Amino acid sequence: MWIDEKGRMADIRLDRTYRQNTNAVANDLLCSLGFVRVRWDESMIHTAYDPETVERESLNTLMRHVRSISRPMEMDRFIEANWNSDTYLRGRDAVPAINADARAVSERRNDHWFSSENVALNRWTEAPIFETTDIGALIRHWEEHNGVVSAAMHAFISRLGLAERSVVCKEATDGRVYFTSVGSEFSIDRHLFANMRPGRLVADQLDPSLGLWVESEYLETMLANEPRIVLCSGIVHLPWLTERREWTRLVLPCRSNSRRQLPDLVLALIWNGRHPLFDQIQDAMAKLPDPSVPGPYPRLVR
Repeated sequence: MWIDEKGRMADIRLDRTYRQNTNAVANDLLCSLGFVRVRWDESMIHTAYDPETVERESLNTLMRHVRSISRPMEMDRFIEANWNSDTYLRGRDAVPAINADARAVSERRNDHWFSSENVALNRWTEAPIFETTDIGALIRHWEEHNGVVSAAMHAFISRLGLAERSVVCKEATDGRVYFTSVGSEFSIDRHLFANMRPGRLVADQLDPSLGLWVESEYLETMLANEPRIVLCSGIVHLPWLTERREWTRLVLPCRSNSRRQLPDLVLALIWNGRHPLFDQIQDAMAKLPDPSVPGPYPRLVR
């Protein structure tokens, strides 16, 4: 099975291996056209791509495909004229490495790039600031309810006055991520957020590169299974405008019901610009004990 440069699955049957350079067609697909190869055998899944030619759309499809796979995975990447192989105990363990390559693809594009600086909040409950902010109250509520998104959580977000800037996104059975609820504040800037509405794919934005980047960030948060506050920046391309934007995002991995073991939702709060809370949390986290020293640091979603 192959993933083409648009992120579509394609069944192209080739008999011989690309690794021995005996199949010019396979090498052409991987190294010239930027395809991704996905193959299974009895014991593991095998993937291959060239980080220099692959497209972000293809890597997003690969991440969606492997994030639920529990069998071992071998990932071949064409680096400096040689195939380099990494093996992971489970397919989903490879997602951070694939996402790093996806980010590098975006950075190589002069006119489409996005970056994020994030603080993982899995120990934030130990920081005094946790007790003094609405965001702290929300994370406490999220922790007490084991990350299950319910009517009670939506009501709690409304009481905090945060519902207008919140979105909830769900991973579908095909691995795509789509909006299930969108706060009313995003309807103010209808031009930029025109495609942010329930039922629409997260990747289907007016700036396709932005949509693909946000989708991969949400998938990575679900996989990491820990809350994050993220400072985002990038150049947004719209049909009538190109501009640099900066925004702050709190992302909570969630579950649609208590029976689920792994997150299938994200709850995100989004603010324009650099939210002062981002720097406050960074400072608070820096003052916590070194996590390398043994101590009780529980994950928030159990």
